[in-house]
Amino acid sequence: MLKRNDPCHCGSGRKYKKCCMNNADQQPAVVSDELSQLETEMLYNAFTRYQKELTNWVQSYHHVYPDVEESVTETLSSMLLVWLIFHKPIDEEESTIFDVFIESKVKKLKRPKTIEIVQTWRGTRPSVLEVEQIEETVCTSIDLLSGDRYTHNIPKDHHETVQVGSTIIGFPAQSENHYAFIGPVISNIPEKTDKMKERLLHLIKHKRIQTNTLKNGHNFFLRYSLKILMKQLQLINLTGIVICRKKRLNVY
Repeated sequence: MLKRNDPCHCGSGRKYKKCCMNNADQQPAVVSDELSQLETEMLYNAFTRYQKELTNWVQSYHHVYPDVEESVTETLSSMLLVWLIFHKPIDEEESTIFDVFIESKVKKLKRPKTIEIVQTWRGTRPSVLEVEQIEETVCTSIDLLSGDRYTHNIPKDHHETVQVGSTIIGFPAQSENHYAFIGPVISNIPEKTDKMKERLLHLIKHKRIQTNTLKNGHNFFLRYSLKILMKQLQLINLTGIVICRKKRLNVY
């Protein structure tokens, strides 16, 4: 058990009595706030330091976009940007933008819990989640692509849309207690998800999407997600679909 004058377990370098002793209940919130700040810094760093590269990469994939509303194209471009940050090599060592960012930041982080969690963000991939259960603001969902299950928070501004049977499209990443989403999110009420599920299950059944591709996330977003999502958004009424650009990603 920690004593008053012992170094605090959070890694701040301060004594326990002057750090977390009197606010132990607030510690998870501190880590969550740090993770949120790291996400903001990561995106800002990517769009300032690598703006030219990201712009060229995104524009090179615009040929896969069918004719859809501008807001849909913007959201999917934003999702593509997040995918590029985590998966597109930027140097001869195959490092990604995220790799470079976290290597520079991890030395400055003091809380071991924050370091442990942010390291798990490496290789974050897009998921199409079907909500199976909701308890207050926490969902249990299954990834329709990989079969993995996630316990995650309801994305901000999606409380009216997210119900049991809804689909959520985004980039889940580990947070303090549950998964949260990095970047933009699209959610559909249950009545709007049938066409998307039908198309995804058809591709999986006929092995046009390989299991190892789903697990690794390699090129999946480019080859399948964009086309599937845009075709479905083009086919169905946008009523009942919430598109949220949590951080406005405007490099396109």
